Amino acid sequence: MKNAKHDPKLATRQCCATAEDFCISYFVALKLAIITLKGRATLKQCVAKMNAQGWMYFVVLVVLFVSSNGKNQTLIVKGNSNGVNLDHNKKIETALTQIKEKLESLDEKITSLVSSSSSRKTCTFDFESGILDWKKTGSAFNNQPTYGDNPTARKRGQPANQRGDWWIGGAEDRPSKSVRAGQIQGDAPKGTLTSPYFRIIGGHISFLIGGGCDIKTVVRHATGECNETMKRKAWDVQAYVGRRARVKLVDFSSGSWGHINFDDLKGDISSLTFRHAKPYQLEMATVQENWQTNCTSINQRTKYIFNTALLSDVKFIVPVSNGESESKVILAHKLVLAIGSPVFFAMFYGQMADTRDSIQLPDCDYESLLELFRFIYSDEVELTGSNVIHVLYLAKKYLVPSLAEKCAEFLRRHLDASNVFSILPHAQKFEDKDLEDRCWEVVDVHTKEALTSDDFVVAERSLVESVVKREKLTVKEVELFKAVDRWAEKKIEEQGIVADGNAKRRIIGEEILKEIRFPLMLEKEFASFVIDSKILDMQEVGDMIKHYNQVLTSPLPYLQSPRIGVLKRVCRFKDFKQHPDEGVTGPWNYSRGIPDNLVLNVDKDVRLEGVQHFGREGCEYTVFMEIKDATTNLSMVKKSGTYSSEKDLDHIYYGFDVLFDTPVILESGKRYKISSMISGPQSWSGEQGQTCVNFEELNVTFSKPDSVGNSTNAISGQFPVFLFTHYR
Repeated sequence: MKNAKHDPKLATRQCCATAEDFCISYFVALKLAIITLKGRATLKQCVAKMNAQGWMYFVVLVVLFVSSNGKNQTLIVKGNSNGVNLDHNKKIETALTQIKEKLESLDEKITSLVSSSSSRKTCTFDFESGILDWKKTGSAFNNQPTYGDNPTARKRGQPANQRGDWWIGGAEDRPSKSVRAGQIQGDAPKGTLTSPYFRIIGGHISFLIGGGCDIKTVVRHATGECNETMKRKAWDVQAYVGRRARVKLVDFSSGSWGHINFDDLKGDISSLTFRHAKPYQLEMATVQENWQTNCTSINQRTKYIFNTALLSDVKFIVPVSNGESESKVILAHKLVLAIGSPVFFAMFYGQMADTRDSIQLPDCDYESLLELFRFIYSDEVELTGSNVIHVLYLAKKYLVPSLAEKCAEFLRRHLDASNVFSILPHAQKFEDKDLEDRCWEVVDVHTKEALTSDDFVVAERSLVESVVKREKLTVKEVELFKAVDRWAEKKIEEQGIVADGNAKRRIIGEEILKEIRFPLMLEKEFASFVIDSKILDMQEVGDMIKHYNQVLTSPLPYLQSPRIGVLKRVCRFKDFKQHPDEGVTGPWNYSRGIPDNLVLNVDKDVRLEGVQHFGREGCEYTVFMEIKDATTNLSMVKKSGTYSSEKDLDHIYYGFDVLFDTPVILESGKRYKISSMISGPQSWSGEQGQTCVNFEELNVTFSKPDSVGNSTNAISGQFPVFLFTHYR
C-alpha cells in the first residue's frame, strides 16, 4: 500500500472518520456538485452552511486503491499516518443499512438547504413554448395555448392582457399564428389543465387570470371577474414552503363565462424536473429508483428516457429556430431512433454507420426535431400551427409515415381560407393528393377570403397562375384582378423597384394576365380599378371600352364565359331598414334567444354555398346556422362561427356571409328550412321581400316556416342574400 506521507492524494483521508462517513460524504459531495452545476447555489455557500450546522462533512476527493494483484481491495480512511486497512467486504456489508438510512435523511436536508438558498433560481410558466408537461382532460383546453390578443381581434372591448404571445384562453380557438384571428370555441367544452409539480421555495405566488366566475376551493383558489382581461392575483403560500404543489385549471361549466383565461404563473417556485437542462448530470439527478418497475409498458419506459441523459449515447445540436445561430441540445438513444426510422437505422447501424456521439443538424429547428423524437419515443406529438410544416418535413425526411399522416390530419383539421396558400404548396411538395384537393376546395368555395389573406401576396408565381386558371372560383372577376395586383405590388416591394404599370406587367406576365376575364367586369369596375392600375396598355383599354359600348369589331384576347363556380347572389328584398343608432326605428334584435327561420325551395338542382346575414357597421355576431329538410326534419348541414360586418357592395346595408365548409345540394321541388341562432347587437333588416325570385333561369321561392321564430318571414327580417352555384 502507498504511504500517505509520499502521496498527496491520501491527504483527503482526514475528511472521513469511518467508512460510513466516507460513503455519506461522497454522496453529499456528488449531490452538491450537481446542484452547483445547475447554478442554484455556489459550492462555497453550500459547504459554509453545512459546516456551520455541524451535521455533515465535505469530501473534495475520494481515492479507492486496488492492490497490484487485484485480489485485495483497500479503502483508505482516517487513522494513523500510515492509514488503516479495513476489510472492504466486511466493513461495507455491515454499514450498508446505516448508510442507506442516513442517505435518505441527508437527501431531504440537502433539498431543504438548497431550497432556502437565496441564489436558487425560480421558474415561470408563461406558455411561450407551448403547454409542455401540463396535463389535459376533457376538451376545454384542446386548442391551447392561444396566440395573440384574440378577444381584441373579435372586438370584445376586453383585451387579454397576456404576457408575451401565448396564453391560456379557454374560449379561444387560435392555436397558431396561421389561424385567423378572432375565432372561438365558446364556453361549451369542459375539462381541466394541470401543471407539472413544482416546489414552493418562498411565500409568494402570482399569476394572471380572467374569464369565469366560480371555482371549487382546494388549498388556494382564484377565479376571473367575468371579463376577458386577465388581472394579476397573488397567493400567500408561506405555510407550504418546501412542499410540492401544482396548479389545476378547472372548467366544468358550459354556461355564460364558462371558460378560464390564465397566464404567467411565477413567484417563489422552482421546477422539480431538469427536463430541458443541457448538462447530463442534471438529467441523471432526476432518475427515480427502480423507474423501470413504475413504467408498465415499453411505451412508458421509452417515454421516460425521452430527452434525458439516462442511457443516452448521442446528442443532437440544432438551431433554436431556422436561420438562427443559437443552438440547443436534444439528448437521444441510437437504438430507440433506429427502431423508429429506417434513416436513423442506416445512420447508426448501417455499413457507413456514424459513430459520433454528437451530431449537428443545421437544416431543422429544435422544436420540430423534438416533436419528431417525441413521436418516435411515445407515439405522441404536440403539433401547433407554427411547427406542423417543419414536423411534416422531418417525418418525410426520416421516413416516419404515421407521423406524416398525423401532420396531414392536423393541417386538414385547421385548414381555412386564411392559411390555405401556405399549406397548399407543402401539400404539392409532399405529394399529398388528398390534402391538396382539400386546399383547392377551400380556394374554390372561399375564394375572396383566400385571395385577401396575407399568404396569397407571398405565393409563388406558379401557384398564382394555377389560381387564375381555375373555373370553380367563387369571386367577382374584379376581386381576382385586385388580388393579382396586390401580389405584383408585393413582389415589386421585395425587389425594391418603382411600382408603375410597366413593372407590374412584367411581374404578372402574360400567362397570368390573359387568364383574367376582363369582359366579365362591369364597366364601372373596369374603369375604377383596371384602368387606374395602368397594367393594360392604351390599345387594350381602348378595346375594352369599345367592348362595353358594343362597337368592337375584333375579338378580345380574354375569356368571356363565367366561371362555373362564381357565386350567384340571389337577393330577396327590395328595401332595407337601419338600426336606431342610424336614425330609423325598427331594428332586428336578438335578445330573446330565438332563431330566425325561413323556408325555401328551388326549381333546379343547385348548390347552396351559404347565406348572407344582416349585421351592423363595426359589429360582430356569433351565429349557429342549420339547413334541414323541411319535410323529414333531417339536418343537412351546420355552420357556426363569429363574423364581422362589412358593407354590401351591391346595396346600402351591412352584413356578412356565412359560408358552409361543404356546399349543400338543394334538389328541385323539395322544401328546405333555414334556421339561424344569432347573438349580437341589433342589426339591419329587410323589407318588401319577394316570395319568388328569378335569377338567371333559377326560381327560388320563400315561405314562412311552421315553427315559431324571431319574426323572419318571406316579406321581412333576416337572410337578405342566398349564395348559389350551379350543380347540373
